Amino acid sequence: MPLNKLQEKVLLLYGEGLSHADIGRKIGLSELTVSLILNSAVDRLGVNNTVQAINHLLRSNRDLET
Repeated sequence: MPLNKLQEKVLLLYGEGLSHADIGRKIGLSELTVSLILNSAVDRLGVNNTVQAINHLLRSNRDLET
């Protein structure tokens, strides 16, 4: 199942090294909401962790560019 735009944005920011708190401040969400979004993205993609979710997202975006 594909990610929604908010899940993609949060994953990409997390992949840039931002903390849950930093992401929350940047896009106006609580730390808990950021954590829930990351967890839902992992579940939706059927991967084991956020690193795998970020890799999946980056590969998907790269495939769309070719």
